Amino acid sequence: MGTRITIHSIRIKNFRSIKNEYLEAKDMNIFVGLNDAGKSNVLKALNLFFCGETDYKTPFDFQRDFTYLYRPESHRPKEIAIEIKFEIPDSYKNAGLYTWRKIWKANGYKTDVVLDADGKRPTERSRIQVALQRVRYQYVPAVKSREYYKALLADVYMTASAVLDSPLEQSMKEFSAVLRDYTDQIHQEVARRIGIDSRLSIPQNMSEMFKTLVFETAGTSEDITIPLEMRGDGIQARHIPIILKYIADQAQKTRNRGASKATTIWGFEEPENGVELSRAFEMAEDFLEYSMDIQMFVTTHSPAFYNKKSDDRTRIFYTSRKEKGEGTKLSTAFNNAYLSATMGLMPLVAPYIEEKERELERTKQILNQNLLCDIPTIFVEGKTDKQYLELAIKHYSQDLYEKIKRGQLRIFTEEGKGGCSRLINWACAWIYSGYTSKAVVLFDKDEAGRKAHEELCGHEIYRGKRSTAEIQVKYLEPSDEILELYRKQLDLPYEIEHLLSVTCWGKLKEMNYVQPKENEELFVLLKRFLDRKRTIDNLIDDFVENVDVRDTIVTMSPIDKKKEQIACWVAQSSEEEQKEYLKGLERTIRKLEEVFR
Repeated sequence: MGTRITIHSIRIKNFRSIKNEYLEAKDMNIFVGLNDAGKSNVLKALNLFFCGETDYKTPFDFQRDFTYLYRPESHRPKEIAIEIKFEIPDSYKNAGLYTWRKIWKANGYKTDVVLDADGKRPTERSRIQVALQRVRYQYVPAVKSREYYKALLADVYMTASAVLDSPLEQSMKEFSAVLRDYTDQIHQEVARRIGIDSRLSIPQNMSEMFKTLVFETAGTSEDITIPLEMRGDGIQARHIPIILKYIADQAQKTRNRGASKATTIWGFEEPENGVELSRAFEMAEDFLEYSMDIQMFVTTHSPAFYNKKSDDRTRIFYTSRKEKGEGTKLSTAFNNAYLSATMGLMPLVAPYIEEKERELERTKQILNQNLLCDIPTIFVEGKTDKQYLELAIKHYSQDLYEKIKRGQLRIFTEEGKGGCSRLINWACAWIYSGYTSKAVVLFDKDEAGRKAHEELCGHEIYRGKRSTAEIQVKYLEPSDEILELYRKQLDLPYEIEHLLSVTCWGKLKEMNYVQPKENEELFVLLKRFLDRKRTIDNLIDDFVENVDVRDTIVTMSPIDKKKEQIACWVAQSSEEEQKEYLKGLERTIRKLEEVFR
């Protein structure tokens, strides 16, 4: 059952647009729907139940808040009823489900009763009613005015006053003494002319002083600060849940020893107001994290919040008013397609936006892990690509070799985490970081490399990169043998191993490090040339006159599990052998020299 008191279910009758609605709650309860559907009335009903108010700082008024859906011919009494069923955790002696019912009548009469699962009132010695009375409901209106922020700061003081009063008291006495000395002339003049002992003093109610406090936020320079109220609405809105969470935490710390655990519940209207969509996703994650300690009831129009439907601790309520006489209806029986049809454009683009947010988060993680740094970089698919490239640079480019030795250039891959998709993530992280050093993203020209190359070049982050982001996307250049095949219109896909020399491939065959390509690969390569008269073997013979080339790089592939062994074998060869084996990479090295010269 957990360790905190939570709302299990709510029944609301005859409150504003709500005629009679029941809902079962979870940790995070999100109400989504069109404007004027009645979403906020659920939160306002809770505000009436716990705080005696409806709208923010607005007292309850039966004539205004009683439902307009009441039919005059009805013989039922005019009353607003709110019934909340609470789950009391096992840390209490009498754990279980308890119903707290409040009824407001037109004549001002009010019923307020707590009942256990058997319909009986708890005994006088039971701590249940005291615990329920300590439930603190924080209602946050859709419009966060300056007055709301002031009241929030006063609430900070009221919550933490038990801790603050002692250290503040001494400081205030000292400040008062200085103040009195400084204004003694006023005191003497008032005494002489009016005959009253009048002195300036610090107010006893410190909450009033807290209302005048301001959050100072850092500006563009270290010596500049900007008051929060002068910041944009979005930054102010991001502060609210953080302040409320602090208040909830302080309520726990400052309770008397042996007292019931303080329970905080939020009723938060449209938290995304004024917040950019990308930040709204971050805010939704914050709310989900906070809901582990604080039960929440949230209204929203943002997919950042209502796309949390798949989370086990979250319940989404679609709020609607289908017909005039029915009032507000709450439903959990819907899917994303239904929301898309009813909520307009945002739900249609929400899955796309959410995926882009995940991409952005991946780039942030790469930066946070310090995998990248602002020096010229060559990104490669994997460990063996890096080994071959370093060896080829050593033999074919003294300039690049010296740059690598001096730390002015690096070839980057992540141990055990290579592959084309990682290259895309690294490139996006590089652009996102704002680095200005040159970078090259180097793909093999096999099927996976071509697909990734196309995806990255068409990616929004790459296409929208800053003019200062000198990052290029390239393929490994073909060897002389592969260029010859291109001239014959044979578009051979290749990995970095296919750029090793024919002599090297002959030895790899002898060591069983390579294997014949699947017939499907060869068919794709030659299908536009096939006819009834010529087989795949006939075509290969026609296109590839060099038998050694035909029997190696055209019809063979490296065995995946042997790639590291192949790279190690090449690295352990003599200097002369290495230079001969790696000559197919020389054209790639020349291109890299042009970039990093």
